[in-house]
Amino acid sequence: MKLAGLWRLLAIGVALMAWLDPPVSVRTVPPVPIDVFVTEGDEAAARALITAVDRNLPTHVTMAAPQLTRSDRPAPCTPLRPCVVMGEASDRVRLPADALGRVVLVTLPTVTSRGARVTQLTTSPTHQLGAAQATVTVESRGLTGERGRITLTQAGLPAGSADITFTNAERIEATVPWVPSEASPAVLRASVEVLEGDPPGRQSSAASGVEAEGTSPGPAGPSTDADAVSVLVPVRTTPWPVLVHEARPSWATTFVRRALEDDPRFAVSAATSVAPGLTVERGRASASRHPLSELALDDTHVAIVGAAEQLSASEVTRLKRFVRQRGGALVLVPDREWSGPVTTLVPGRWPLVASAELRRIGPLSGREWLLAEQLGPGDVPVLSDGDRVGATVTAMGHGLLLVSGALDAWRFRGDATAWNQFWVRLLADVAGRTPDRLQVTLRSGDRAGRFALDVRRRSLVSSPTLEIAARQQCADDAPRPLRVWPGLHLDQFRVEVEAVARPCRVTVTAGADATSVMMPAVDAAPSLGAQTLVAWGPDVTRAGGTHVETGAMGLTEFMTSLPVPEAVDEVRYPMRSPFWMVVVLGSLGIEWWLRRRAVGR
Repeated sequence: MKLAGLWRLLAIGVALMAWLDPPVSVRTVPPVPIDVFVTEGDEAAARALITAVDRNLPTHVTMAAPQLTRSDRPAPCTPLRPCVVMGEASDRVRLPADALGRVVLVTLPTVTSRGARVTQLTTSPTHQLGAAQATVTVESRGLTGERGRITLTQAGLPAGSADITFTNAERIEATVPWVPSEASPAVLRASVEVLEGDPPGRQSSAASGVEAEGTSPGPAGPSTDADAVSVLVPVRTTPWPVLVHEARPSWATTFVRRALEDDPRFAVSAATSVAPGLTVERGRASASRHPLSELALDDTHVAIVGAAEQLSASEVTRLKRFVRQRGGALVLVPDREWSGPVTTLVPGRWPLVASAELRRIGPLSGREWLLAEQLGPGDVPVLSDGDRVGATVTAMGHGLLLVSGALDAWRFRGDATAWNQFWVRLLADVAGRTPDRLQVTLRSGDRAGRFALDVRRRSLVSSPTLEIAARQQCADDAPRPLRVWPGLHLDQFRVEVEAVARPCRVTVTAGADATSVMMPAVDAAPSLGAQTLVAWGPDVTRAGGTHVETGAMGLTEFMTSLPVPEAVDEVRYPMRSPFWMVVVLGSLGIEWWLRRRAVGR
């Protein structure tokens, strides 16, 4: 009976403690959880690697169960937890940009030792009326000396190609020209394939890996989606407005203007002061307003100024605002040394160098040059020959400043082919980097299935009563208004759009300005290149993440390098555990059994 009483007292004591529910303070080190994602097809190699790493896993690190993902779908890494992505194509998995610093990529070796794939695709500013350039990065294994072909496609149609020769460097960057065939945004796809055969008489460049000319051999077979990269490329369909201003007639500026007038990508308007009170106008120039007025500059992408030494201080101030605030491109084309207020715009020093013999820099030749000296780190030479710099581009605020030092190169332009090509290509690249007055940037969808449009109106003319509106139209459906949210600044706005399974057009209007953007279907939305919230694997290392090529040692080092969290005091309630219910019921059961046994005796 005494033993039965002890069990009864134990049950009563546990019940009393549960009623009191006393708290207990415990000092613990919180664990560091790590999410693990494995690309499909690499499960076996990942399992072996996880087993090897788990033996040396630090005590403060816990690895979650591996989850399968695909190289063409974003891995749901979060910015608050370290994330490990394993697979042969781990650097092809799309990742949230705000989580890149806590991501480690683990490249798993595969049985196949030969192959090639595209890992990166970037494009120059593109215009539907002219050719553009795409830079394609190709990685290869076991193909040294063999030939391949990079193909660009747009809407399923060939848009450009280049033949390459694989080198032992295992990475090739090729420049592929292409002509956009549709409006913005164009989906450009780059793929690579290995070619069979080695026809005689074919020339190649071993340094760049790009074939020069010759008859191409037949392809070894079609490339797969895993070997290709697709990006959304903004394509401009309307000409770039260009304003040419000459305070006096200048031949250097005149021939630049004539080169642009022959290119349909530019809409040129010009005003030349030939005498006091007498101005000769061309194109869209209007006598009702000053050529360098705020209204004239507000409608312009590129302003080309000749005879800049005659600019007034107010005109120079207005041009600075045009570059910094409006985001335009200012091009200074002199025919004599710099002087006057414009010298506050010109970077560095530009001493005059004259000689009786022609001095050639790049495609231009002349006897009189202004050669740049004492340039800053932001002044980029665009016309140079060794230490001689004849033209520079400088980023100023939201815009660009292009300064030329070729004074009399227009005299020695020959048939003008090289002259025209140099200026047209240079100014097309500069104009392509200038924003419209109403700029709409498409951001990628998040995990909630939404896209975002960042709207910004860059203008020299303030408009406090400006109305911003947005509407979405899918196929033949009626337009649906969208809510416009204010941004961080007065000229910034944001529009959120639900992702749908079919392409839709979103039109944003701000006063007299209107811009349309095509929203890709959610099932076929590619990455958006450098402007996206979803980034590719190569961006991980640039954001502070880690890329482990092979083996468990690098991954173990990453796990060990994770800082141990500080110990924290946790308040726990041990009596709330269901274990004590088992103790109470067990104690009462034993007490009942002992009493029945004693009665039976």
